[in-house]
Amino acid sequence: MFSALRSNSRGLVASFSELHRSIPEIPRVLSGSIAEVPDGVPAVVPALLQFQRCATKKAGGSSTNGRDSNPQFLGVKKFGGEAVIPGNIIVRQRGTKFHPGKNVGMGKDNTIYALSEGKVQFERTVWNFRNRKSQKRIFINVTTPKVKAKQ
Repeated sequence: MFSALRSNSRGLVASFSELHRSIPEIPRVLSGSIAEVPDGVPAVVPALLQFQRCATKKAGGSSTNGRDSNPQFLGVKKFGGEAVIPGNIIVRQRGTKFHPGKNVGMGKDNTIYALSEGKVQFERTVWNFRNRKSQKRIFINVTTPKVKAKQ
């Protein structure tokens, strides 16, 4: 159908020498320029001429690592020797790196908190439960101050 196809800055331009060979009055498109049209002959633009439309915005890519989770603020909150009151959180942890001792409770998320007023004490002991393999464990205790009896 078309004898040649060339590309220029405006899109695809075709020469229609074979298409309009039978009608000599219709001008031909050569090398991207339009030939002169004689008077009284309408200029015919074929419907097969296609233009390439360029994007006006750059395509935005998708990122796979564009998320982040909130911090969990884990760790020791009250260190050895610090004073605590009932309800103070001593350690926030995942799992049981630290175990509850005297006057200390453990929540369902393994948070260790004080049950009574006193000072925090960390104790490293060897734990042997029901004659099984012994394990080294860190227990957290809250020691209450001794009250002197009045005489």
